[in-house]
Amino acid sequence: MRENYFERRYDRKGFVAISAMTAFLAACGGSSVAEETPPTTTAAGAAPKQIEDTLFYYNWAAYVNEETYKRFEDEFGAKVKKDFYASNEDLLAKMQGGARGYDLVVPT
Repeated sequence: MRENYFERRYDRKGFVAISAMTAFLAACGGSSVAEETPPTTTAAGAAPKQIEDTLFYYNWAAYVNEETYKRFEDEFGAKVKKDFYASNEDLLAKMQGGARGYDLVVPT
């Protein structure tokens, strides 16, 4: 009898693979409308591209300095909506429970 795909248990390697795939797909997201942008140079004094959106972020509770979030928001113009977990078990339970909407998930 065939195992139900949605009831399948994932091991650590599978979880890391799914997390990497999620991050890759989030990075590939974009507009379906073709837009032409003029070529830019990457000079040291060039202004960074502004992101006018929200980054949904899931990470360890005390893993990143709060100043880092503020600097990211100031530099790129995006808001960071943070969600934290206290253990790998909490992260795994949430992901297996069907958590959606995160742009970046940081497992161990």
